[in-house]
Amino acid sequence: MSKIDIARYADLRSFYDSQRLLDSTTGANIPASGTSLTTIARGIISVVPSDVTFMDLGVREDNSGGWANFITSLRLGYNGEFVREGTSAKGEGTIHISGESSTLQVYGYQASSHFSITQQKQAQIEGWNVLQRLHEAHTVKYFEKIDELSYDRLVNGGYEKQDAPKTWDTMDDNEKLTYIYELLKGQRAGRKRTYWADTLVVDDRVYNDITTIDYSSMKEGTIAQKIQQTFNVKIVSSWRLYEAGTGGTRAMVAFNSNPYNIVNRIPVRLMFSPNSKKGFRTEFEAIFRVAGMDLLDLGGGVVGDKL
Repeated sequence: MSKIDIARYADLRSFYDSQRLLDSTTGANIPASGTSLTTIARGIISVVPSDVTFMDLGVREDNSGGWANFITSLRLGYNGEFVREGTSAKGEGTIHISGESSTLQVYGYQASSHFSITQQKQAQIEGWNVLQRLHEAHTVKYFEKIDELSYDRLVNGGYEKQDAPKTWDTMDDNEKLTYIYELLKGQRAGRKRTYWADTLVVDDRVYNDITTIDYSSMKEGTIAQKIQQTFNVKIVSSWRLYEAGTGGTRAMVAFNSNPYNIVNRIPVRLMFSPNSKKGFRTEFEAIFRVAGMDLLDLGGGVVGDKL
């Protein structure tokens, strides 16, 4: 397996139960050429829609929690400190962890598909595999739902919201640059450097503007280039930010993507059931359970609201 194949395999396992997929597709319904995990992985990864961008955020995934309806946030506090030897004051020199009592609701999702022997045979004649295509369809819908819930939690999960003084479409070019500049500068204020935002998420219209509008009359570069040079942030676009703000307004989110600050909670990754036959019909089910983004430090991000 090449390095690229290994990378795809790792990506595949990160978001759903790839071994269960492999197990469910090894049988008489699949031609020998379609049984390798690499082949399946390439097919599935290639069909992830371009407007699904949560994977571009660089957020680590956590699969703890299992089948519970509510899971405890991974948010922890580290308390206490080292003291010089010989210090005898009671309680000094003790370090302990304090847990977060807040919980996240886990949402379970399911879907099913079926195909007839006629569809199966016709697909084989045409050189494609109907079961693999249906698995791909389920996977696309899985990624779309994860994308939806991830961005919803990112915007509404507890980061401080700062209302914009004007909507984006009524700002002039200088005001657009200034707004993003002040949002990122404000997020840094009073916080350790390790919690400074390294990712900025905006909607597609905003992304188009900041990557094409020059930030000065001297044509020195775009707004996005100026922001990246100043704050060293990665800029990600998602159409879901367009109506994600309060009252259906635009929103943008600046946050730190390190795993001590945020993780994506997916207790049960996408799983496919074994195929079952009823007469000349084959069917299967798919399930997964997701809670969305777990914001471990609410100072690690900020939401620009009512844009």
